[in-house]
Amino acid sequence: MPDRTAVARAADHLRPYFEAVEAARRAADGRGTWQLPADGPERLAFLDPMWGARPDRVWDPRGAFVLGRVRPADQGPYGARVGIWDAASGRVALAVPGAVAMAWTPRGDQVGAWCESLEPTPGWDFHGGKVRSDWRQRFERYRWPGGALIHRLDLGCDGDLEPGVLAFPKTYRGRIAKLTSWGEGETSVRYVRCDAGTGDRVLDRDEMAAYRRGARA
Repeated sequence: MPDRTAVARAADHLRPYFEAVEAARRAADGRGTWQLPADGPERLAFLDPMWGARPDRVWDPRGAFVLGRVRPADQGPYGARVGIWDAASGRVALAVPGAVAMAWTPRGDQVGAWCESLEPTPGWDFHGGKVRSDWRQRFERYRWPGGALIHRLDLGCDGDLEPGVLAFPKTYRGRIAKLTSWGEGETSVRYVRCDAGTGDRVLDRDEMAAYRRGARA
């Protein structure tokens, strides 16, 4: 059982920061991320490192847990990885290798992770990490709390586009994950049907259109 005094102290420590984050959500920069409040670095120092780096941004608190971002040294100045922290203890609650975006389902009983790894994708030339197409992507779902893996889906690569925002639109009740990539003057959206019976899969345009019609019915 956690020390209730320690939990209360941690909650008091982080509450002003999360209040500022919630206010900043309304001024999102268009990619689902928010700028740190002025007192952010001091409060983020309470959270443990992940992949050798401390988080420089947190968002979307769910109870005692919060999503956060780190910038590991081996990913270069622009590379980032995302995980989940226990804001009461400061410990890392879920660290998925290569995760560049994460999101809870609307009910909060699952977590989706959009991941990448430097490895060849069939049908694409491999240049050892010099181009975006060298990075192979996957979509993973985990039970929450606990972090048990439910399903892993190989997405291949998305050309020169970078992984961006992962979301579970409330309209689809956690059954559809929306993955938005972007590049210079270009945006790409993929939809993944989350199905425990048949396994997760990417929907084509016609399938997604039919799913939209069904969701509105």
